[in-house]
Amino acid sequence: MFSTLFEAKKAGTNKPKAKKAATSGKDPLSASLGAPLVSGLSKKQRRKQRDRDKRAGVEPAAGASVQQRDSSGTRSSRELNATLSRLARGKQLAECRAAFAMGSASGSADSWSHAILINAHATCGDGDGALAALAAMRAAGHRPCVMSYTAALKAPCGRGDLDVARGILAEMEAEFGKPSLPKADDWTPNVRTANTFFRGCLVSGGVDDARSLLKRLGRGVWAGVPPDTSTLTLTLTLTLTLTLTLTLTLTLTLTLTLTRCGA
Repeated sequence: MFSTLFEAKKAGTNKPKAKKAATSGKDPLSASLGAPLVSGLSKKQRRKQRDRDKRAGVEPAAGASVQQRDSSGTRSSRELNATLSRLARGKQLAECRAAFAMGSASGSADSWSHAILINAHATCGDGDGALAALAAMRAAGHRPCVMSYTAALKAPCGRGDLDVARGILAEMEAEFGKPSLPKADDWTPNVRTANTFFRGCLVSGGVDDARSLLKRLGRGVWAGVPPDTSTLTLTLTLTLTLTLTLTLTLTLTLTLTLTRCGA
């Protein structure tokens, strides 16, 4: 009897396993770019995503359930943003722009998609592209966040173009200072924003601009931004550089004057 049962069990295990049905619901954007789909979020993560969308002005469709809201538009936006972030980190600007264009055409691009694109341009040294992407973000009806402004500052500050950087900083301060704007981290300057501008001052020798921003830290829209170690290092380096430059200039001028007098 046991041998009969053993033979029956052995015969059953030899049956070929049924192949899993291939999934056909893969997002065409992720499929074309080879990006993995983002898995479902926990309740806490979904709640944070809804809060972020609300702050960014993205409202879910009326009458939609929580599951429908999280699995439709916001899910496609998360998948798009995951793809854009991966391409931006790899400095694949052309591919990032193409993915963003596809996401915009499908209605998946949100405020964070624009912010990632701005950062991609800035990371790749395309300052004009970063400013154009910032303008496109406004034109699309999205309010630029601190990440967007900080990214837009990178390129002009990297080349010491304080005229452009000063304009971006002034716009951000005016926008974030509006009473109607929610007091959230997304629309509050941070120390990275300040240090990005200070680096531009160091490149161009903008002592007055650096001194002006340093005085504003801890006040107004910068109320929650105390100077950190990098801030102090940058400003000290700028001061020492200026002092050294003035000393060399004075020494050279004095040497030329004495030479002329001796002649």
